[in-house]
Amino acid sequence: MSPAGVAAVARYALLVGANDGGSERVTLRYAHDDAHQMATVLADLGGVDPEHEWVVLDPDEEQLAQAFDVVRQALQDAPARTEFVFYYSGHSDEDGLLLGDERFRYADLRSTLDGLPAQVRLAILDSCASGALILSKGGRSVAPFLVDASAEHEGFAYLTSSSADEVAQEAERIGGSYFTHYLTAGLRGAADVSGDGRVTLNEAYSYANAETLQRTQQTQHGPQHARYETQLSGTGDYVLTDLALVSSTLVLDEGLAGDVMVRDADGALVVELPKEEHRAVALGLPAGRFVVSVAGADGYGEAGFDLDPEASVLVGPGDFAWRAEELAVARGDAPAAVVVPGPLATLTVQAQIVPGLPAPDPRTTSLLVGLGAASAPSVQGLGLALGYVGVGEQHGTALAFGAVSARQLDGVQVAGLGTVAGASPTWGGQLSMGFNTVGSDLEGGQLTMGVNVVDGMLRGAQLSMGVNAASGGLRGLQTTMGLNYAGGTASEGVQLAGINVAGGLGGAQIGLINVGRNVTGAQIGLVNVAGEVTGTQIGLVNVARDVKGTPFGVVSVEKEGRHDVLAFGSESDPANAELRFGGDYLYTLVGVGGSLSHAYGSFGLGVHAPMGHQRLWLDLDGLGAAYLGLGQVEVRGGEIADGPLEALTPVVRARATFGFQVLPQLAPFVGISVNGKIPMSGPRIDVAPDFLAPGEEIALWPGAFAGLQF
Repeated sequence: MSPAGVAAVARYALLVGANDGGSERVTLRYAHDDAHQMATVLADLGGVDPEHEWVVLDPDEEQLAQAFDVVRQALQDAPARTEFVFYYSGHSDEDGLLLGDERFRYADLRSTLDGLPAQVRLAILDSCASGALILSKGGRSVAPFLVDASAEHEGFAYLTSSSADEVAQEAERIGGSYFTHYLTAGLRGAADVSGDGRVTLNEAYSYANAETLQRTQQTQHGPQHARYETQLSGTGDYVLTDLALVSSTLVLDEGLAGDVMVRDADGALVVELPKEEHRAVALGLPAGRFVVSVAGADGYGEAGFDLDPEASVLVGPGDFAWRAEELAVARGDAPAAVVVPGPLATLTVQAQIVPGLPAPDPRTTSLLVGLGAASAPSVQGLGLALGYVGVGEQHGTALAFGAVSARQLDGVQVAGLGTVAGASPTWGGQLSMGFNTVGSDLEGGQLTMGVNVVDGMLRGAQLSMGVNAASGGLRGLQTTMGLNYAGGTASEGVQLAGINVAGGLGGAQIGLINVGRNVTGAQIGLVNVAGEVTGTQIGLVNVARDVKGTPFGVVSVEKEGRHDVLAFGSESDPANAELRFGGDYLYTLVGVGGSLSHAYGSFGLGVHAPMGHQRLWLDLDGLGAAYLGLGQVEVRGGEIADGPLEALTPVVRARATFGFQVLPQLAPFVGISVNGKIPMSGPRIDVAPDFLAPGEEIALWPGAFAGLQF
């Protein structure tokens, strides 16, 4: 990457992906993927030796500082001229990078980068308000980089995905953040405007900035503007990637024009770019299988290619199978081209005894029939077999007593055993007795007695008797007798099951056991467990880190809520200890106490009410207590009971507690109570004051107590 006569360059990189931005922010989905994607591009085309590359996921402040120490030592030990790239994808604010509940401040980041012994230092931040890194040092928004030409540069450059008051956005459609997606596409060759096979800093920034701005125009958060600051000196544009370093190249011919997408064998989007006519574009890719699609004036075309190591494949318009298309409102965040196949010229019927015999017709099949099993590259209509139906692209309906599979589904699959749809986006429905699986996003529904699985986002419904799982999240309904699982951080809808598990859910979980990381809405069940709840929990046992609302339960435990220990004396029990725990307004209490002659344990529920004064509060609660005698004790009527179990006495109490918060962890309090002793068949210990008549079956008396709350 350096011209003749220039000293060799050793390039190092530290890449950080931080999905967790702390308890106040939604957990990201793709920051880890962004970091790995950038690491792959730098290793493939950026001249970074894998031994000089570190990927750190979800570090805290100390761990990130330690990673910089490792890099600093490696740079000091390097025998050659060095360059360093720092990449961060995650949460940030106006003050710094958010690492869990900790913050790595921009001032510390700049100081750390400035102190590294590298001739060139490049920092790329893909996070909200990351433009504040530049503003903190006086950077300004100007035209893209225009660096003087040289292969020996000195200084630094900072790229940020958003301005100081903007959010950085990610999208499930591209499986990552917009800025990183288009930056890596540009580094693979999409940004090579000069056509010299090398991508400079100027070209990469200009391409990523323009594409990010264009693709975020109509999103919920609005357009996103990349920013930069640079102090690079030297001659020659600073080169970031060189296509000569990659093992294989996919070249988009001059005659090809339109919006091009390149996906790998798993269906993941690798490169997306607007391809202009009369300009060839070379893309550096690893060896493997790729599917290229283009939407342009000629319609929609798709073709598959195998890239061998050390090979170059030229892709032109004649390599695609073309269909007509029409524009429709996007399902996601931008207008999209929806393929609408034209009418079939002929009715094509295929009958097979076993898959492949007779050989499948390469044309689109209208009716596919198999005695035992049948397969075809494409079916638009009906596929039918007793055992198995396998289709590449299915537009219509497939039925089998055994199983049905399709690489790409736009229709309905019905099978006795199970149905399978591949990694392409799926629209339609799956019905079976055993299992339904989709290897990508699904817009539609799944119905089975067994297991439903969507390896992506579900927009619709899953109904089963066993398990429903949508790893990418939920927009709709999951209902089963067994387990519902919705991954991701931004699901919306309802889960109804014996056990419900969700990452982030806006809606409701209704079941015996409900578990959610972040829930906006309600959890209703016997046991509810969540990280942050904005709404309510209704159940026998409620557990949460923080509840912005009111939980209703017999036992409610909130990490950020109330955990108070009380020590006090009362009219009948000189020594008492009690724990009150719960949310801001409702709490559960457990207590112990007694005297030299008896002891008790208690359990109850209460309401906490802050008074008009900032430090004054009132607790109203009801509880039940069970008293046990200690050794020989006097019971009502003057009799002596020898065993403590014979002396069991149940008591109920209604209390009002008035407290004053002297310190954050100290409050003296006084209270009054109404007490009732419930009759038992056996002897009862006398815990009531002496003025009560000994012959009464039910004893009632007023009480008072005082103590300290910690």
